Amino acid sequence: MDKYVIIPLLCLVMCQLIKIIIESIKNKRISFKRYIGGSGGIPSSHTTLITSITTLIGIDNNFEGALFGLSIVVLYIVCYDSIKLRNEVEKHSKILNKMTNENLQEEIGHDLIEVIVGLLFGIIVTLLLNYLF
Repeated sequence: MDKYVIIPLLCLVMCQLIKIIIESIKNKRISFKRYIGGSGGIPSSHTTLITSITTLIGIDNNFEGALFGLSIVVLYIVCYDSIKLRNEVEKHSKILNKMTNENLQEEIGHDLIEVIVGLLFGIIVTLLLNYLF
């Protein structure tokens, strides 16, 4: 299998495992909520995944060229979406839950720190895994 599949998926799984550990420590019980269908939390798994792919493309293309440029743009969109757009959806979910009998998921977005940690985690783990493979 290609490193462009294996390494980002390993980064994603590791990121989700970190969320389980953090959530379990926080709630003082083991919680798989973050791993199965959960959104939000630290580190941002969406950011980790796209950062891993962008890092691999950068390494293979000397951090230049159209493909690397495109991956940077996609990375920016994912980070922006995680912080801005999803936080607006989160606000609307909270309001709708108060107004109706719905039980919409309220924790959807990320704050800046969660995205930055996802970004750093994606870069560091990808560099390590790329070196090992």
